[in-house]
Amino acid sequence: MGVILVSFNYRLGILGFMAHPELSEESDKNISGNYGILDQIAALNWVRKNISEFGGDPDNITIFGQSSGAANCYILSCSPLTEGKIAGAIMESAPSLGDVNVHRSPSEDYQTLSDAQQLGMQLMEKAKCRSIKEMRNMSYEELLILSRVEQADIKVGQFIIFPIVIDNYILSDTPAHIIFRGENHDINYMAGST
Repeated sequence: MGVILVSFNYRLGILGFMAHPELSEESDKNISGNYGILDQIAALNWVRKNISEFGGDPDNITIFGQSSGAANCYILSCSPLTEGKIAGAIMESAPSLGDVNVHRSPSEDYQTLSDAQQLGMQLMEKAKCRSIKEMRNMSYEELLILSRVEQADIKVGQFIIFPIVIDNYILSDTPAHIIFRGENHDINYMAGST
């Protein structure tokens, strides 16, 4: 039995995950952030539509990833947008299931749309921009420098870690909570540590 491997790119950092009220206004779902996850869902849909042309089976797609890629697999296996599109998921060293305490609110890795938009507004203020249009006129290098943080800045660390947004479109809750309740996709899973 052969395997057809499909790899793809998706937006990261500020371009892939920044949320902001102006960006939400542009969306027909009134949401923002999670663009990198939407890229992954678009790639999955493309594979389902086209994999048979390469000798593959659109009903036997297994997603896999390591570290943040594994966290993405957890997200995709909990999203209603991928229901029935994935047959299996392989996750190695995923950081997203560290705390399954269902009485806890979303962690720094996952935030409500409102909280994620607050981070975006802080970033816009740091950029000394008055609108998303002004930020779009910045070069990628300027955005990258902007997303570097200092000890007293928005978040501690080398770069701002943009949270996955609990937007009730891609995700209704954190993957940990969804999995704890047994509401993730009923597919084959393999999880491990590297």
